[in-house]
Amino acid sequence: MASAELSSPTAVPPAEAELPDVAPGQLVLKTLYAELVVLCDEKLNFIASQSLSYPLGKCLQRGEDQHFDQLLSALNEVACFSLHSILNLVFKWRNIQMQKCRNNSSWYSVPAVGELSDSPHPSGRRMQKEHAMERQVLAVEFLFCIILSEVLTRLSEHPVPELFIHNIEDLAFQHFREQEFVKERGTANPNVQNIKKVADLYAEVIGVLSQSRFHTIRRKFFSEIKDPQTSSSTIIS
Repeated sequence: MASAELSSPTAVPPAEAELPDVAPGQLVLKTLYAELVVLCDEKLNFIASQSLSYPLGKCLQRGEDQHFDQLLSALNEVACFSLHSILNLVFKWRNIQMQKCRNNSSWYSVPAVGELSDSPHPSGRRMQKEHAMERQVLAVEFLFCIILSEVLTRLSEHPVPELFIHNIEDLAFQHFREQEFVKERGTANPNVQNIKKVADLYAEVIGVLSQSRFHTIRRKFFSEIKDPQTSSSTIIS
């Protein structure tokens, strides 16, 4: 009876039975990604709880959170072997967060965004909500750029499909073009500085890309210059 139990699949020790059937490298990446998601969610929730005048860089940029900096460094090391997988996960994370930002209730249920009720006029409150949503989008882009700048330094060692490069270029130049709208809106929008900061971060990402994809970046740059809807001064700035 005892031997029958030992030969049964149910006799496998629980600790071994629960081990995921993945390669060690994949397990490390999944663990790092899970930590990244939790940490980024904490940062985004914190931003949502602050007044609209709170600058994103105060808690999102490198050097402000040792744990976050260590996590970025670890991702940089893993990117030597699995940059493609990291980019897949990071783009997936960005898409999920952008969907959350479109769902106002996911952010405006945060009590500390209480300044939204300060305006006596419905139109004023609506405008403040739009600014709050815009800031959350910018916070996602802020974190996205920081992660990209960290892992794309490994691009020369671990090439990835061109689709990733084109998508990053398109996002970057979209934010460069946004500078024209910033100038038109003036300083009334509390997100003006955040918009400029995110554009600067995308410029850093393009700078990292250009180290291994100079000709691709150069071609994209000149195609944007030739676009009649794009101001060359906006891109250069």
